[in-house]
Amino acid sequence: MLRFMTQRSRSQIPWPAFFVTVAAGFMVSLDLSIVNVAFPSIRASFPEVSTASLSWVLAAYSVVFGALLLGAGRIADRSGRRRIFLLGLLTFAVGSLVCGVAPSAWLLIVGRVVQAAGAALLMPASLALLLTATPAAARAQAVAMWGGISALAVATGPSLGSVLIDAGGWRSAFFVNLPIALVAGLAARRLVPESIIGGPVPDLVGIAMLSGAVASVALAITQGADWGWSSARIVGLFVVAAVLGPVAVRRSARHRAPAIDLEVLRSRTVALANAATFLYAVGFADHRGVEQQASPCRSRS
Repeated sequence: MLRFMTQRSRSQIPWPAFFVTVAAGFMVSLDLSIVNVAFPSIRASFPEVSTASLSWVLAAYSVVFGALLLGAGRIADRSGRRRIFLLGLLTFAVGSLVCGVAPSAWLLIVGRVVQAAGAALLMPASLALLLTATPAAARAQAVAMWGGISALAVATGPSLGSVLIDAGGWRSAFFVNLPIALVAGLAARRLVPESIIGGPVPDLVGIAMLSGAVASVALAITQGADWGWSSARIVGLFVVAAVLGPVAVRRSARHRAPAIDLEVLRSRTVALANAATFLYAVGFADHRGVEQQASPCRSRS
């Protein structure tokens, strides 16, 4: 009986750490879809700005988030995951505040860039903190629940966004992040232990190359319809990604502190999960489809 209870306690999910990290993941994932619903109202608030220019409210977040994600994860491993997690919360909250009070479209885009930087710091750090705090026997369940709730945030974004925008205008879609970030930050300081791997300085050149490749692909996908898929800019972006990506992978195979651990990619489960995530993200990236399907919301500034 005692042995059974000991094994059970070792396999339990640490719920305080789980809820803190999930709150951050929920907030970041929610912003992937809620702003798409807010876009018609944002466009109505800035009629003097072209739709192509205003689309950077959506595109800037995707490009910057994808570009910084890998490097942020490596920094968190070396500098302290809770420290980076808290920095990401602060950065995301500041970006949300800037977006919420932005008097111009350009400041709104700047706020979205700051948000994306915070999101890139948050996501890998939150998952790493959860994995570190969770016993090995419960990690698969914890990660599955973490991912499921993040996916739920994306799915509920349009509905929640419609409610918020109808009640308080498009700015409320950004202000809603502030109390979540505040509660998650206070709870993280009290309930989540620090986790540091340390080790040698990661391959910064390799990280920069991979970040450039990801940013090029993200920018090409988000702007392909506007710039033309056969235009020189889009083709050039794909060429840049095709050059930087393989070079970065080759560096990772030789560097003592690689930008990406290639051994992990040899796992069939990881490969399938990454492929599924990629296909889902590409499908979701078409914000025009989401916008057309979303119910019209009243335009409020």
